[in-house]
Order: sequence, then C-alpha cells, then structure tokens
Amino acid sequence: MHLTRLLRTQQASLKHLIDYYAKYPPTGLTMKKIVEFAREGDAKQSYLFLRNELPVRLASMMKEMGHLPPRLLEMPSVKTVNSWYGTSLHELDSFRHAPTTNETVKKFTEVLQNIRKRHTTVIETVAQGYMEFSELGHVKEYEESQIQYFLNRFYLSRISIRLLIYQHI
Repeated sequence: MHLTRLLRTQQASLKHLIDYYAKYPPTGLTMKKIVEFAREGDAKQSYLFLRNELPVRLASMMKEMGHLPPRLLEMPSVKTVNSWYGTSLHELDSFRHAPTTNETVKKFTEVLQNIRKRHTTVIETVAQGYMEFSELGHVKEYEESQIQYFLNRFYLSRISIRLLIYQHI
C-alpha cells in the first residue's frame, strides 16, 4: 500500500513537471547561433540556457509520447524509454532554481554526461518497442501513421537534445 502511494506520488510529480515544461516552446536553433555560441559562450551561459531548454524539449517529447497508441505505450521497451526521459527530466529540474556557481555548473555537466550515457540506446530501445507492438498483430493503418509521425519528430528532437548536450560537455 505504501509503495503504491509512493508510485502515484512520483507519477503525479512527473506529470506536473511534464505539464509545466511542455507549455513552453523549444527555442529555435540555427547553425549560426550554435557556431556563435561555440565561439563566444561559456559554461555558465550554457548552464543558464540548458537548465530550462533541455527540460522543455524532454517534456515536449514525453507529452507527444502520451499520444501514441495505448498498446504501444504498454510495451516494456517503450516504458523503459519513458522512464529514462522521466528520470532525466527530474534530474534537470533539480537545477531550476540552483545558483549559478562553478560547483553547480560542474554538477550540471556531470548530470548531462549521465543523461547522455542513459540515452545512448534510445533508438534501439524504441525500435524494440515497435517490434514488440508489431508482434501483437492487428496494427491499424492510422496507428502506423501516428507512430511514424511521432518517430520523425522524436528522432529530430533527440538529435537536437544530444547536440545541445555535446555543445555543453
């Protein structure tokens, strides 16, 4: 009973974070901005930008993931990816009001390195989830389109998130 209550509290907390961050649009990035920041930016500026930008991007993808076919969301591999994103969102949110000190920036960089490692096999794991879903059979045409649309956006978002993380670390 206590474990069930704890899980509900964690799910409510995650839903709150997703709703909070997903209401903001991701910042548009151009190659020019990325190159300029690489030349002129520093770790503290990067920290100040990424501590808000990365949660916005993760939450947006998690919100979109929630619109996938329910049977797909129940696949073990998809649940794993969702869990990774949730863990990363919680970790990044812990910096929302943190001071901009060298120590905080260092801890933030360590968290980004852990997130990068955690998400290394996201593509393979999502593909595994899709295979698990397909093995159930009776995948409807509209579900295929819905999944393909999501995957296109998901992979582009993943690329931009990884680019931002690599730029910082």
